[in-house]
Amino acid sequence: MTLWDGLSLEETNTLQTIFWSPGMSRFALADRLGYSKSKANSLVASLLDVGLLKETGLQGSTGGRRPETVQLSERLGTGTLQIGAPADLSLLELVDGPVEFVDTRNNKRMGRQFLKPAGTIVAGVAFGRPYQSPFSVR
Repeated sequence: MTLWDGLSLEETNTLQTIFWSPGMSRFALADRLGYSKSKANSLVASLLDVGLLKETGLQGSTGGRRPETVQLSERLGTGTLQIGAPADLSLLELVDGPVEFVDTRNNKRMGRQFLKPAGTIVAGVAFGRPYQSPFSVR
């Protein structure tokens, strides 16, 4: 059983939003997700209680109460990659523009953006196009 088993859709959305914008205040979180401040506070409180979020301090005051920021807890296994750490990595490019996809049921889907693979590193070996020098072969 994982830490996030049994989370509601709203809690999952909250975690995903904080993942992409660490150090976000509760007010900014409510605004980004379209939730009321009380709903965002309730979601953050429940995620703090189960150890999926941690408080990271206060932002500067803009005239009122100073906003408190939150980020994902290390318990989720997120963090920064350190020099020398073994890891596999995929590099992706966000491409803007009209795109058309065909799903597994052969239905056409329209979109505005897509992720284009740009390269991969597996077991320390880079490969993809353009090939790195010296040429990497898998």
